[in-house]
Amino acid sequence: MFVTRALVVSFCLLVPALQASGQTKYALLIGIDTYQPPNTTVKRPTGVNTGRFAPGAPLFGNLTGPTYDVASMRAVLTSSKFGFPDDDQHIHILENGAATREGILGALNKYLVEQPQKGDIVVLYVAGHGSLRVNTKSSKQTFDLAGKPTPLDNTIVPADAYLGAEDIRDREMARIFNKALDKGVRLTAIFDTCHSGGTARGAVVGARTVARMLAYDPRDIAEAADVNADGTPVIAPEDRKDNAALVLAATQVDQKAQELPDASPPHGVFTMALVDALQELPANIPAIDLWKRVQVDLEVQGFSDQQPALDGTKLRKEQPLLGGEADGGKVRAAVLNVDEDGVVLDIGSVSDVGLGSEFVALAQHAGEKATLRVTAAVGINRSTAIVVSPTGAKVAPRDIFELAKWVPAEKPSLYFWVPASNLTAAQITAAVGEARSSGIRLADDPSRETWTDLIRWDGSQWTLQKAGVRGTEAMGATLTAAALQRKVAKDALVWFNVPPPADLAGQLLMNSPQSAAQSTAKDDQAMYLLAGIVTDAGPAYAWYNRADFIAGRQTPSGYGKGCSPDSPYPIRTNWVAGADAAVTLKQVAVKLAKLNGWLQLKSSVNSDSDYPYHLALLREKDSATPEDRGKSYKGDGYQMLLQARGDTRVSPRWVYVLAIDCQGSGQLMFPRQGGGNRYPQEGGRLDQISLPGAKFLVTPPFGTDTYILLTTSTPLSDPDALNFEGVVRGGERGVASPLETLLGSTSAGTRGSMAEMPTDWGIEYLQMHSQPVKATEGVAGNP
Repeated sequence: MFVTRALVVSFCLLVPALQASGQTKYALLIGIDTYQPPNTTVKRPTGVNTGRFAPGAPLFGNLTGPTYDVASMRAVLTSSKFGFPDDDQHIHILENGAATREGILGALNKYLVEQPQKGDIVVLYVAGHGSLRVNTKSSKQTFDLAGKPTPLDNTIVPADAYLGAEDIRDREMARIFNKALDKGVRLTAIFDTCHSGGTARGAVVGARTVARMLAYDPRDIAEAADVNADGTPVIAPEDRKDNAALVLAATQVDQKAQELPDASPPHGVFTMALVDALQELPANIPAIDLWKRVQVDLEVQGFSDQQPALDGTKLRKEQPLLGGEADGGKVRAAVLNVDEDGVVLDIGSVSDVGLGSEFVALAQHAGEKATLRVTAAVGINRSTAIVVSPTGAKVAPRDIFELAKWVPAEKPSLYFWVPASNLTAAQITAAVGEARSSGIRLADDPSRETWTDLIRWDGSQWTLQKAGVRGTEAMGATLTAAALQRKVAKDALVWFNVPPPADLAGQLLMNSPQSAAQSTAKDDQAMYLLAGIVTDAGPAYAWYNRADFIAGRQTPSGYGKGCSPDSPYPIRTNWVAGADAAVTLKQVAVKLAKLNGWLQLKSSVNSDSDYPYHLALLREKDSATPEDRGKSYKGDGYQMLLQARGDTRVSPRWVYVLAIDCQGSGQLMFPRQGGGNRYPQEGGRLDQISLPGAKFLVTPPFGTDTYILLTTSTPLSDPDALNFEGVVRGGERGVASPLETLLGSTSAGTRGSMAEMPTDWGIEYLQMHSQPVKATEGVAGNP
């Protein structure tokens, strides 16, 4: 949002408050009601007559709520709950006429950078007008102003703007923020301001509200983005790897931040919702959950057109807004509505919460905590629930509930499509014979060769289609060599997409309700379709990725057969022929469903949000920096690592690493032997942990490889359940845990368990694009 990209949130900023006891807490609170004092004249820049300076524009409208908002924030910060000292040494107030451009910049430098020491917590709060400034050298958000796309910087408006003072731009703020962060200050900034291109500030939005915004400043600042000494862009405060910032916005980029001027006292609707959430929720609740409560509060109160936005690293979003130890790693939902049909929650299948999941209230009503059970899905991000205990428990909009029992949402199936087939094997053999006798060149493998023409059967006749052309040309119900010679160019390479005989097509029907591999009659619903080729041994068939088929995409030279350079899903499976083709193709479909199940398994419910390590790979030669994405090359050796990304003072978890190669085969990479896979170990809470024995060389097949880190609070009794191929289990091994049931069903290609699931486990994905050689070298072969 700052410097390297647009500030996408009505210039409402939040940088995270981090830990802990012993830190000094400071706050700088800025509120501006008066933007043009009575009996004063606006100073218009010479020659400027657009934007906020257009003739007749309602200039510099005053507000009524910001100074009251400052008072409310001070009361919250200095309460016993949050513990900010209530004196002029720790709480600094800048209001109205004192909040000039120079006054604000001076206060930011003094109270964010100069006064606090490393580890101190500083809260910055600003309430007032926000706006935009034309910057033709900006790479940030572009708005359509007067019919012309215009790049704009985000700004806050100082009290002396009516005298010609320039707004304070986002990049000016970012420079100061980064200085504070470089010093180790734990900075939280909250802006209840707004911007909207071409709209007058203070314009009446409705009977109850006034917008906190000013029309854009048309004066072109023409300033390029800040860069480091080496020419690389300066990292935005919220994107930093060290002491990153968290950004909470009062609105989305195109929305108005509203205030209630007739309320007693007047206040901004965002600040009102934020103060309520801070007062009612635990002090250590993660910022992401606090944001959720504020968002729901605005919707419940009728301000659905003002939606706060939260931006920043995952770790920062999990920290409390105003400092302290985080109570993270838990899934929470907010109540949107309560009516005769039940309780509406703001969580659903997109978060992998299915029917039967249960939530327990964070707060009590009349001394009781209600328990809800999800009974129906409403879209992908809403659910309906009922109160299951205690009888008659009260539930109200805005209440926050915590997941207690998890039932995963039913996973979508992977669909397969078989083309229309009413031909016999003899008819297909005859058509292939005509193609061969015509002398046209037939592609041996269309996933590796750039074909120019496509022959296929549409259910009633043969058709010819040119690559890259939508239309087809009819070739008749009987394919002849003479017709092919007339229609196909001599230098063409033809993919003869051999249809399956009717009996084979019938054998490929997959409709078991327990299988994740399902047939569909709609080709546009399928991820894979059946394709055929001509071989010396007769027709051969494979499942072909529909998107790659439509795009005519091939596997690059040197890559593994069927491997995609940019997707974990194979372009095609192996070509198979003969009497067992149907059996083999159905088995392969189940393998693809396994792959899809693993790639779709991650969700916010089972994420690794409370586990402080992520998976990284360290190249053992000529590298000291672990990698979590990118390219690898043939012969490279890697060591698997756990890389710390937060406080490592957590309960240890059992760690497993599964690798899926570009052809869809899965292998348990760690642990190679039982035991020894619980991290972090007591007395060894390191920032970087090498996983013993988890080394590998990059070898064929080359393509997109996926590494999956699975962590759980209890060990898996059968880690082989993580292998795609599975193992024959001899004898009874006891009752599997719900987690093992889920993982086993994923590796078996079934649709998943609907039993209660634990919530104390996580999954993370790492993708590397393995290649045979670097671009400057030649290309080697690959099986």
